Amino acid sequence: SDEPAQNVGNTTPDNATGSNPDPQTPSDNNPPANEPPAAEEPPAEENTTVAVKGMAVKGPLSNAVVTVYRIDTSTDNFKGQIIAEGITDEAAQLLLDVDSQYLSETVFLLEYTLGQELSGNTPVIPTLRTLLTSDQLRDGIATFATPLTTLTIDQAIQTTIASGTRSVDAFLS
Repeated sequence: SDEPAQNVGNTTPDNATGSNPDPQTPSDNNPPANEPPAAEEPPAEENTTVAVKGMAVKGPLSNAVVTVYRIDTSTDNFKGQIIAEGITDEAAQLLLDVDSQYLSETVFLLEYTLGQELSGNTPVIPTLRTLLTSDQLRDGIATFATPLTTLTIDQAIQTTIASGTRSVDAFLS
């Protein structure tokens, strides 16, 4: 983060009552009666994007469509709102950005479809999935979709549905 760290912790007042020991000097919490408290301006909303790094690996997939979904456990495939779409290029490099407004969310479903292996072969498994965390996005850590991650996610979805507890926590556990 580019913002300076803020010291957040317990502070001890100057005296036992916690009041300002010098009534002539205003404390930080109590401005003088003749001055209104300073209004705090909300931070300016700035939409930026964060590049997603990764690859579909069953042989890397070129020219694939890549979609990032919010996880919605009320749907049968847990695919919620699409928050970003991209592609892989001829060399299977991922070209995908996610708007930074989603960085406060925890985890997303990342799916590759319609690609070709670099050898030109059509993949035996046409769709690959993995999970993408906001920490991976924020830290620029690559995420890889493989047959194993796809099978694991599909099994977790089926197990969560069968349990009757359709929550993200149940899905991720």
